[in-house]
Amino acid sequence: MSTATLCAVCETAAAGRTCALCGRAVCDAHFESDHGCCADCLDGPTGAGDLGPGDVPR
Repeated sequence: MSTATLCAVCETAAAGRTCALCGRAVCDAHFESDHGCCADCLDGPTGAGDLGPGDVPR
C-alpha cells in the first residue's frame, strides 16, 4: 500500500506541491509555478485568475 498523497484536484496523480493560497497538496500538472498556487485557486472566485506571469497571489 502506498502512502503517497494524491492530488486534491485530479485525485489520481501523486501530489508533490502545496498551494500557497489554499494549502492543498497537488500534482505538478495542477500546480501553477508562475503563481505558486493550484489550478483551482488560479481559476477560482478569489480573483487570482487575472494574475499575470510572475504575479504572486496574496
